[in-house]
Amino acid sequence: ELARKLKQEARREAQLENQALLAEIRAKLAEQALEEERDLFKKTSEIDDIPPAPEPPSQPDSTQSKPSSSLGSSGIIGHQYYTTVGAIIQSHWALPPNLENGADLQATLVIKINQNGKIIDMFFEKKSPNAMFNQFVTNSVNASDPLPPIPPALGLKEIEFEMFFSKEGVH
Repeated sequence: ELARKLKQEARREAQLENQALLAEIRAKLAEQALEEERDLFKKTSEIDDIPPAPEPPSQPDSTQSKPSSSLGSSGIIGHQYYTTVGAIIQSHWALPPNLENGADLQATLVIKINQNGKIIDMFFEKKSPNAMFNQFVTNSVNASDPLPPIPPALGLKEIEFEMFFSKEGVH
């Protein structure tokens, strides 16, 4: 009984430490997002003064290349936001001892977040055969709600993430 209480106390202490760390991460991300928005605004106003480039000559359909996707500043901000969301959910992820040695403990969950950081929907893309593990996945996500607001630089009202859960943690 004493060992169980000590474990619970240790988990609570770890959660408090994680919450303090997450608050610090949230503040830094908000600061970065604001700075990046200012930079984007400045660059946009400078670009407005440049005349548009002429259209390239058209090529036959068989040789036209598709535009390559690049990580612009919104891609970087989106990646930072995804990383932050993952870290917050990970902070609520402490697999119960009775599940630590289980097999097939993997699940993929899709999480939909509104611009204020509220989780508005979640569903399993792939469930674990272990129902307790699946319940623990949803409990960890629910315990993380609300998440940080979507960075304004992304210009999104909602965002959807696919998160992978295993014994090792959240990916």
